[in-house]
Amino acid sequence: MPAVSYNPHYTIADYLTWDGDWELWNGTPVSMSPSPNFRHQQVAGNMYALLRQQLRQQLRQSGACRDCHLAYEVDWHVDEHTVVRPDILIVCGNTPREFVETVPAMIVEILSPSTATKDRTAKRDLYALNNVSHYLLIDPDSQSLIHFTPADSDGRHVTDPVTLPLHGDCSVTIDPAAIWN
Repeated sequence: MPAVSYNPHYTIADYLTWDGDWELWNGTPVSMSPSPNFRHQQVAGNMYALLRQQLRQQLRQSGACRDCHLAYEVDWHVDEHTVVRPDILIVCGNTPREFVETVPAMIVEILSPSTATKDRTAKRDLYALNNVSHYLLIDPDSQSLIHFTPADSDGRHVTDPVTLPLHGDCSVTIDPAAIWN
């Protein structure tokens, strides 16, 4: 007699009670990988600083970006059965309190050996399905940056500075050279 398959299905309510680092994908728990390596953290820090500086500068100069909020490794509750924790995200609109519940305007994932496949496939598809305007996938090893939009699931390699609109008059310019230093 074959063994019975048991595939439990969890919700955000379950997720909020768990210890450790997890994501929840369509009701299935996904263990987070160990902490990122030094190069990953360096690139993530550079990208965060680049975005933060631009958002603050636009806020001071013109009041633009007032409704856009930058976060590092915060949970996005996509729906009742899906929670992901992008490396960096920008959400525009109401200020999140504990976690993000609206679709981010931008998500940035920095590839690590343990997350590269998920980031290139499952997360790319999830972000496109949920209309994340800009998904940036950064590979520290090859020093490459790919920009995905919901309409462009193949992505576009970014080698020169590119300006991406976020919300109203708010936009950010991504210069790949600034990420690697």
